[in-house]
Amino acid sequence: VSIKRAEELTLDCYEEWSEDSKYYQGQVTGTPGCLGFPLSQWTLLLQGRAPDLKKVLSRHYSTTIDPKQSQPLG
Repeated sequence: VSIKRAEELTLDCYEEWSEDSKYYQGQVTGTPGCLGFPLSQWTLLLQGRAPDLKKVLSRHYSTTIDPKQSQPLG
């Protein structure tokens, strides 16, 4: 598939997905192995918009410091 054709197919998908984003969101998130993005970020992706990576990554990673420390004895 040429790059031009791939771009056309991608744009067609975004157009179709944005018309019924709730349906396609359910199709995507119901797929085994689907990434654990927040639903709001899936909606953005299906509309052809960029997700907020801070919201996506904050579900998996924490930037807070754990005050617990351990020391070996002996």
